[in-house]
Amino acid sequence: MPGGRSFHKRWINNRASPHLPHAAPQAGKATVIGESGAWLNLRETLLELRLPVRNPEDIHPLLLKLKDWRSITLSEFHKEVSTYIRTINERIAALRAEKGFFRSIFNWFGILGHNRDIAELSGLEERYAEILTENIRILEHTLHSPELTGAKAELEVIWRLRSLPGGYTVFNNVQLNSRRFIKFNDVPLQSAQLDHVVLSPAGVFVIETKCWSRQFSESGHYHNPFDQVQRARYLCWDLLKAEYGKLPVRAIILTSDSLPAAPPDSYTKVLYSKDLTGYITWFNRQELSPDVLRDVARYLADRVVDASCSDADLADLDPVDLLGSAVFSRMRAQAEPSVRAELEEK
Repeated sequence: MPGGRSFHKRWINNRASPHLPHAAPQAGKATVIGESGAWLNLRETLLELRLPVRNPEDIHPLLLKLKDWRSITLSEFHKEVSTYIRTINERIAALRAEKGFFRSIFNWFGILGHNRDIAELSGLEERYAEILTENIRILEHTLHSPELTGAKAELEVIWRLRSLPGGYTVFNNVQLNSRRFIKFNDVPLQSAQLDHVVLSPAGVFVIETKCWSRQFSESGHYHNPFDQVQRARYLCWDLLKAEYGKLPVRAIILTSDSLPAAPPDSYTKVLYSKDLTGYITWFNRQELSPDVLRDVARYLADRVVDASCSDADLADLDPVDLLGSAVFSRMRAQAEPSVRAELEEK
């Protein structure tokens, strides 16, 4: 994980990390490290399209903003493209007016390049409209997508886990990898992504969040969630055993609607989110010493997958400047001073 080791050192020193958002330890409150993996994936997908959102509540206002600005933005984009094309045509006319055989041959290459620029700009204007329309469609789809529903469910779980007592630590979006393949139910196992892990004096809790409709649950088109969370639990137990000996590791599935039937031999606890903290704190027997708690916390913090972008990165993005900065920088550099001033005013 990029920046993982430097992060856990900062965390142990109770300092804020610029890379991995988390809540610093507070008296009577759990320490929370990391963000929802489902939300990070969705946010970074939108970021690649220059659609900056910090939380799910930002999506609808951004959609309204793009719809409101669409006609104005396309008009301004057209004006800027037209201004560039006009100054390029003026430059072409000046090149053609120059006298001399060798000068005309030399200028011919310059005119050829300017004509390519005009063709590129004309194509970009059409492309800009397509991208803006497509981004509006993507945001409309995202608002009603299962990805956003799943992200909101994970964010609610994190919100509830924050209320755990002091001495508990919550890790979100944990990636575990083993150096070797191990067998679980006769199937090779080497890695697992864990939605949430809670570390308490009574042991470790591996939590998988599911927000499935009854229709999806009955479809059978998924990896069985009971097998999924048990594989993650077993890998977590195996990796921690190698470092710290046998520790209690329990599996939980959080559901808001529907799940397939549990296997007869399942040891996975199925809960609604409102019952989560009560179940975890029910286990109050001290199983981990303070030293082991500290070391396991370092181990898990080192495996939290952080965001690839910061709030500063999001602040630098303009959702309607889809092509402008990259496309026009070369043209601005080449423009005559009077034209450049006119464009910069726009």
